[in-house]
Amino acid sequence: MSVSINRAIITGHLCFNPDLKTLTSGRTVTTLRVAVDDREKDAAGIWQDRPSFVDVVVWGAQAESCCTYLTKGSAVAVDGHLRQEQWQGKDGTQRSALKVVAERVLFLSPPANGAAEKRQTAAAPSAQAAQPVSGADFADDDIPF
Repeated sequence: MSVSINRAIITGHLCFNPDLKTLTSGRTVTTLRVAVDDREKDAAGIWQDRPSFVDVVVWGAQAESCCTYLTKGSAVAVDGHLRQEQWQGKDGTQRSALKVVAERVLFLSPPANGAAEKRQTAAAPSAQAAQPVSGADFADDDIPF
């Protein structure tokens, strides 16, 4: 019997404001791009930062909270699992991406300068205009973000 563990825990800062999408099924989803730094010494022995950019998929009420309270630069901690997504690109090539599917997102920094109020005000017109994604009803594991 094969045993595996699929767990991802990252902390970092958002690269852009979250954008809420509504699927035809009514489920809400957002993708966060989280910048995560790593440090290593170069050949001269000087510490260098090496950023990695991780896409995190967040579903449901948690996605809505992320869109309401998080903005570019917000510090977050994400607990989730890895998922390999594959799709065919517009040019016909096979594409794939490894993403974190969030089970829990912790907000590590408070909204700066009333960011929550600004996000809610800015989101109000687009929330009214938000239309479900056209096409078939997607499962969470077959949407290339």
